[in-house]
Amino acid sequence: MKIHTEGIPIVPRGAPVAIDTEFFGQDEKRLHRPHGKFACLSVAYGKDVYQYYTVTTARNVLTKLRRATWVGHNLAYDITQLRGIGVEVPRRAVWDTLLVDRVLAYNADNSTHKLDALIVFNMLRKFLWQPRFGR
Repeated sequence: MKIHTEGIPIVPRGAPVAIDTEFFGQDEKRLHRPHGKFACLSVAYGKDVYQYYTVTTARNVLTKLRRATWVGHNLAYDITQLRGIGVEVPRRAVWDTLLVDRVLAYNADNSTHKLDALIVFNMLRKFLWQPRFGR
C-alpha cells in the first residue's frame, strides 16, 4: 500500500473507490447535521490511498471520481458533511457497508453495525463456509 498526498487516481467508470472523511470539532448529538471543520478526505483505489486536506482539493477530487462507484461505511454521514461545507455531491448510487450490514442483518445479535464487527464476522464466515478438501 502506498499513501499519496497529491494526485488523483485514474479510475474506470463504475470501478469501486473507497471514500472516507474526517471532521474536527463535532458534537456527537448533531452528527446527522453538517457541522465541524473539514480535516481530511481519504480515497482508496487498488493498493493506493490518497489523502486530501483542503475543501478545494476534496471538491476537485470528488468531481473527477463522480463516475466511480463510491464505497464506504456510513456514507450518508460523509455525504451530508461534504454538502454542508459546500462540496456538491450529486445523488448517485453508492455502496454503504453500514446499510448493507443492516439489510443483511449479519450483525443482528450484536446490533452495533460497526465496521470492525462487520469485518470480523465476514472473516469468520469466509473461513467457516469455505469449501473443504476431501469432501
